[in-house]
Amino acid sequence: MSLIVISENNKKSYQALSSDIVDGKIDNASWIGADVYIVDTQQWYRVGEDLILYPLTSVSESALRNEVVITMDSGSGISGSATISSTDLAALITPSDWTTNNVSFRVSHGDGTFRSLQGYDTGTEYYITSASAGRWYPLTLQNFYGVTDLQVVSGLSASPVAQSGSRIITLVTRPL
Repeated sequence: MSLIVISENNKKSYQALSSDIVDGKIDNASWIGADVYIVDTQQWYRVGEDLILYPLTSVSESALRNEVVITMDSGSGISGSATISSTDLAALITPSDWTTNNVSFRVSHGDGTFRSLQGYDTGTEYYITSASAGRWYPLTLQNFYGVTDLQVVSGLSASPVAQSGSRIITLVTRPL
């Protein structure tokens, strides 16, 4: 299960896989009162005093997230660029006509030069393995810290694989 935790002031977030917090505790953090988005159910919940998740029915999704769309032209394996400098990048949604392939990223830090995105904890290229059509893929926020502009690559950055038609890719972001 993946989750994104939004703090009271909607300024900070934490994304984790359940294995990150199993049998451990996060110092100086309280989940009580936090709003969480559960990727599996695609719904928002609030953590109660009893640590039970209660569905949020009045949360405006648009207040907590935005969507940025970018296009990958037919015959290309690299999308146009999107500016994400004032947001946290939370997820990527593949279009319904996406041809299954790895998805990697090229990033710029404001100088207009795009480079392959390396994993913050691995030092190797960060990518989604065998991304298929019409799926929501949560992203590891730490990999995108400091990134101002982003391109999506079908395949790995060193060897992009062309999609057979124009593709509209959705990036799910959240204001800082």
